[in-house]
Amino acid sequence: MNINNQNTDINFTARHIATKKIFIANAPKNVTIIELTNSKADKNVIKYIKKNWKKAQFSQILDEKYKNNNNKIYLITKQKSHFNNINPKKVLGFADVELKRQNANLRFLQVIPKAINTGLGKVKKVGQSLIEGIVSHFKKIGVKTMDLFAERRVKPFYKKVLPEIKDKESTMDSYTNLILDIK
Repeated sequence: MNINNQNTDINFTARHIATKKIFIANAPKNVTIIELTNSKADKNVIKYIKKNWKKAQFSQILDEKYKNNNNKIYLITKQKSHFNNINPKKVLGFADVELKRQNANLRFLQVIPKAINTGLGKVKKVGQSLIEGIVSHFKKIGVKTMDLFAERRVKPFYKKVLPEIKDKESTMDSYTNLILDIK
């Protein structure tokens, strides 16, 4: 018997990292943290975010990071399964991280503009859940430290979410000003 498979295209898709809780209208909801890959479907999610999150500070600089395997994009989404086809309308936030050996550099983190700009507070703990999920993932894969950049308005947020975070002096080589030892 000769079996010949004509499909030689392997299409990797986003992978599940963690499940966390956020609050929508003060009710706890489970959300999923996923890592995007180089698939066409995942790239379409990035295009959607760039097009539709215009009021979000970092959405317009979210670009094709896939050329460098050290760059990872993590999403927090209301979607529970079928990560081969992410519904971009269910995405609540993203983080762009550069991984180098045992160090992660959180380049930027963005929460959906509705959660920031409405002031209604209907969606809470999105950024916190995303960071906590990423940090727990990094612990599992052996990352030892995570560098972060935080402007003065964002710095208290990081220190509240990660009380063990330390101030770090920025240098010519590194614009980050916070460091987290991942244990």
